[in-house]
Parts: sequence; structure tokens; C-alpha cells
Amino acid sequence: MEDARINPSYVENGDDNVYDYSDIGSNPVLLSPNGGEVWTYGNNQTITWNSDLLGGQLIDIYVLHDDPTDLHDFSSTLPTLLGNKSWYQFAEDISNTGSYNVDPADLNGIGNAYVILIVSDSGHWDVSDSTITLAQ
Repeated sequence: MEDARINPSYVENGDDNVYDYSDIGSNPVLLSPNGGEVWTYGNNQTITWNSDLLGGQLIDIYVLHDDPTDLHDFSSTLPTLLGNKSWYQFAEDISNTGSYNVDPADLNGIGNAYVILIVSDSGHWDVSDSTITLAQ
């Protein structure tokens, strides 16, 4: 399966969101976590991304508290993706610097089916390619 990639050609046109995937390329946006990691409460972890590809000034970061099936269906709009799943926002309006430190306890869950979503104020977004585990 091809990695989930941010779409640098996203445009918002009234009520229609248009995604052009011709320029996605092979450059990852969300660098870590990207699947398979085990994060233990009390041990700070760093979420990293390519800030140039993500674009914008500020980002929000969410963790999925739901079934991760169909997250890489980029034919849907971001509001549809967010509205159809149970997301927990743990970082809001942080600078798009390319990294964010977090204690896994702040992600409000325990288990092995968690996915990270980053959303830029530019409208670009990306999700982890696979799930991570949160442990106490």
C-alpha cells in the first residue's frame, strides 16, 4: 500500500473541496509516529512532520479513538474524515515547526489501534500510515 501523503494542490472552492493528487510524490509528511511504535505513559515522545510540505503557520494534532479502517481514502474531505470517526484533539494551534513533544498519557487512551492526524491551517493534512500502541 502506498504511503498516505499530503496533497500540495488542495484548494477549497466554496462548499467543494478539491484534491489533485498528481504532485503527491514520494516525500512523507508525517514522519513519526508512522506505525508500529509503542509509546509508554510518562516517556515523552516526539511527533515529527515535514513542515514545508504540510504548509501553513499553525497545526492541530489529533489521535484516533476509533476503528482505523478507511483512513487513507483521500477521496473524502477532511470534515468527512473527522466527522465519521472519534478523534481526540490533544494539540491546538501549535507552530508548524516540524515537531511536537507529548506524553502519551495526554492522548487519553490505552491499546494498540491508535493513529495520529495532523492538520494545518493551510488545509493540508496527513495521518499515520499504520497504528501505534499506547501503554501505561
